[in-house]
Amino acid sequence: MIPIILSFLISGGIFETEDTRNFDILLAGLEELRDNPVDLNTAGFDDLSRIPYLSPNDIIKIINHRERFGYFNQMRELLKIPGFNKILLATIEPYITISVRKFKIKSGSERIRSQKTWERNGSEELYTATKGWWNDYRLTLITEQDPYESSYLDYLCAGLTVNEDFRTFALGKYDLDLGSGILFSSIGSFFQGLDFQMISHERGVIAYSSTRENGGLFGGALSDSLFLKYTLFYSNQKLDGRVDSLGQAWSLDESGEHVDSTSMARQDRIHEEIYGYDIKYDFGGLRVSHTTYRCGYAPSFVTTDSFRRFYGDRFWMTGLNLRYTGPEYALFGEIARAGRNRIGGLFGFSGVFPYVDFNIAGKYFPEGFYSPKGIEAENGRYLMNITLAHRSKIADLGAGLNLTDNTTEDSTRYDLKLNAGREIGRFDLRLILRWLFNEDVLNLTASRAVIRVMPWDFLYVELRLEDKNSFATLPQARGVFGALETGLDLKRWAVKIRYGLFDTDSYGTRIIAYEPGLPGTVNNRALYNRGHYGFLLLTLKPVKPVALNFKVIVLERDSLTAHIGGQVDIKF
Repeated sequence: MIPIILSFLISGGIFETEDTRNFDILLAGLEELRDNPVDLNTAGFDDLSRIPYLSPNDIIKIINHRERFGYFNQMRELLKIPGFNKILLATIEPYITISVRKFKIKSGSERIRSQKTWERNGSEELYTATKGWWNDYRLTLITEQDPYESSYLDYLCAGLTVNEDFRTFALGKYDLDLGSGILFSSIGSFFQGLDFQMISHERGVIAYSSTRENGGLFGGALSDSLFLKYTLFYSNQKLDGRVDSLGQAWSLDESGEHVDSTSMARQDRIHEEIYGYDIKYDFGGLRVSHTTYRCGYAPSFVTTDSFRRFYGDRFWMTGLNLRYTGPEYALFGEIARAGRNRIGGLFGFSGVFPYVDFNIAGKYFPEGFYSPKGIEAENGRYLMNITLAHRSKIADLGAGLNLTDNTTEDSTRYDLKLNAGREIGRFDLRLILRWLFNEDVLNLTASRAVIRVMPWDFLYVELRLEDKNSFATLPQARGVFGALETGLDLKRWAVKIRYGLFDTDSYGTRIIAYEPGLPGTVNNRALYNRGHYGFLLLTLKPVKPVALNFKVIVLERDSLTAHIGGQVDIKF
């Protein structure tokens, strides 16, 4: 079932972005939600905001519907809410539940995954994850071996988490998800201008197994509630860093790719220690929170990314977060002070109006602003995002505008996106148009058309066409991509197949094709030059606690590359 869930991940729109990102933590959060779904009849704004497919407007509508008509008796009642359709329901259904009473059971899971690039010696990877639940207690053990590790136990992650009503405790070698916004963001600026969504994700302490070599923390976090809800956290970990002989760290590699092992110049490690607290106060619909943490790095280094700047070995950061949720709207705001007395902030407003949902978000970060654990703040830039959406039985319509201004260069970039969709019986049609301007110059146009047919609930066929036109260089560069995809989900087995062709004039007009990886992984394909590409994902469910997954990827660009992988999931 997980591959089918991940197929909804792709088609659900959350991966509609031009940039490649690391989605490991996002997927871990979704798997956490799948194991512990949100109860529609008891969930508040915070709980529902953990589901990334729901906008603040959607959450407001769910709560208002529940208060007006009473508890939900079945999932399909969500379709009575304006703007909710079958595709959105199918997308969020794995992460929601309707329960009458709370009950606790003992359970566990085992995952074994192996991957290899065909005809490439020494490319084998092996990964195991063992998890056990005993009432409020959860134990996790992760092992991994890849071509850069000599022993199966070179990478080891183990930890304990305890959830008791309002109290959460985590101890072990973990990556900690402590919330979202400027100070903390488990997925970086993934939502781009929609930062009001990030601020609304008050997840508290969620411990993820680290996907980084020598990563994870050895420490813990405690979240409890006395007069105020508070969280204390401490971590001590080593990061993969591309550190050269001058002590410059060009980036902190969070992708899981072991670039430091491929050359002598990248063998250094960056030791990071971080500790701090978070305090929250709720009064009616108002929430006020204050967060402070301190980082220490050894050796001291300089980041020289395109929009990250940090100098030295000590870093202190503090911030204030405000949120207010009303019956028809929600307001978010956060202001933070970073090192060298740099102050930045962001805000958001979401409102549900007759026939239209309205969102506006903005942020400003001065030159030199840096947040080690928070969102990626572009130096010397402010951004404004405005979106309008109308969803009804007639059509889904939307418009979005991003304004990004470089205060140091006195230049403004405009990103306009229009989208339209219509669900007609078993047909779903989606169209997205995009234009990027820099001052008066048109830099890029892009469009995407998707037609999905679902003749039966267990079968779909999808046709996707994309193109990109770049006017930044002469002559004009262009990229096109077309793909046909089908998925079949039956009781004991499921299959997903995609085949596509691509043709681009330059790397600048590359097409990013996101595909469901083996459960728990995401593969981002950068398609450029000319070639064809496709994959087969097969899931077998011979008995209820066991799921077998097998995947083959074929990509022919300059030469033919084949990648195979398999995974076994057992839940008991």
